[in-house]
Amino acid sequence: MSQSGGANYHQFLTPAEFKARFAQSDIDVAATIAFLGTFGLAAERVGATSLQVTGAASAFERAFQVSLHRYQVAAAGAVAAAGAAPAYTFQAPASAPRIPAEISAVVAGVVGLSTRPMYAPHSMQRPEKLLKARESSQSSGLINAFGSLTVADSPSTTTYCRSPLKTSPAPAALSAS
Repeated sequence: MSQSGGANYHQFLTPAEFKARFAQSDIDVAATIAFLGTFGLAAERVGATSLQVTGAASAFERAFQVSLHRYQVAAAGAVAAAGAAPAYTFQAPASAPRIPAEISAVVAGVVGLSTRPMYAPHSMQRPEKLLKARESSQSSGLINAFGSLTVADSPSTTTYCRSPLKTSPAPAALSAS
């Protein structure tokens, strides 16, 4: 599809063509939404291949056989020495979610159960200053080394996740390599 000189090179699909070729049927999506509803989860289609699912953390735990925990990341350096609160907390599953057999033919995966901040580096090399900071925190005798996690469970909270739907296989003409 992206090979220059190929018959489909620069032949882009409209959103309707993409949905017709790759998205799950409306019947399969409705059945998946209904199934998730049996756990108390609300779902809506937010794209050709995605559902947005909302509900209580306990409902996600039952539906996807996970245990959601709240984690604390310890503060480091002078902030930690002053006895400050954790640098930040986040919620994440303790294990990978399992897709129930009833929807496994339609759902490719579950993402978004973790609220851990994801940082994208602007530089591909770590500055020397950060290397020294990490080394000094590891040798300082802290209970949790820099970047370690402490589990601190809390009551049920509302969780949002995005569930990518499996896409139909591409026609042979589009799978040219």
